[in-house]
Amino acid sequence: MKLGIIHGRVKLGARRSNLKRMEEFVERILSETSPEIVVLPSYPITGPLVGYYPSTRVRQIVRSYAERISSNGTILTPGVGHLAKISGEYGVYIIAGPIIERAGPKLYSTAIVISPEEIIIGKYRKANTTREEAHAGISPGRNIEVITVKDASIGVFIEEDLAYPEVFRKMQWHGVNIIVGFMMPYSSPIFSIERYEGRTDVITMNREVVGEFLSVRSRETGVPVVLVGGVVNGAGDSSRGYAFMPTITADPDVGVIKERILSYEDADTHIAIEVNTQESKPRPLSESFYNYVKEFCKKK
Repeated sequence: MKLGIIHGRVKLGARRSNLKRMEEFVERILSETSPEIVVLPSYPITGPLVGYYPSTRVRQIVRSYAERISSNGTILTPGVGHLAKISGEYGVYIIAGPIIERAGPKLYSTAIVISPEEIIIGKYRKANTTREEAHAGISPGRNIEVITVKDASIGVFIEEDLAYPEVFRKMQWHGVNIIVGFMMPYSSPIFSIERYEGRTDVITMNREVVGEFLSVRSRETGVPVVLVGGVVNGAGDSSRGYAFMPTITADPDVGVIKERILSYEDADTHIAIEVNTQESKPRPLSESFYNYVKEFCKKK
């Protein structure tokens, strides 16, 4: 199974131009590497919203960009609908996230998997939301999902999830072959924001800390973990940087793979990752883990 990981630019709040860029990315990566699955850069439709708009306006902005998805995976709103059309036109599976999903009165930060039949075959709602997200009206998801694409089991996480080993244990339990996550700079008590290489116009997260967490999660689970970032351009400027997160690949045997780190200067490029689903299997969980789970369930 070959995954094409796009490390691209998105423009804050510019849904139409972002969707056009996503289609260009997909066309380019398919012509160059022919992956079966394309992973879009973080926040492919709107760019990140929480923390990027004034707190007095963010609830309204988040709700205005929310996308509806029907219970059977068909599309109800234009942003995700456009991604589904791209998936169908090019005959490729697409993993995209986070998007703001509206489900009844609730909002979620959600990653989705779209099939070439233009159906959402899996989605993951971020389980560990931050205080800022709660203020913006975003609720935590309740389930850790492993999504099957052909013969591959793919785990998904979003930002703060990286700090919680329980998320990855659940994926490991379900036999995941590879784990894909999304991150852009955000306010976190665990992962600190800093200026990118001393620049005053671009913020990022501490790459060393994030890389250490990725390496540990990969070694714990026994499968590759890929963090997908990208570059966010400000709403009024299509060329100047605003926020950046590297795309980083971690392997259970070697840790972070340095030659697969895509930086700010690599924006609008991609990497291809091949996963042998017969060999890339999670480490067996210890008997003590199952005993802990049984005890916990009894107490509940």
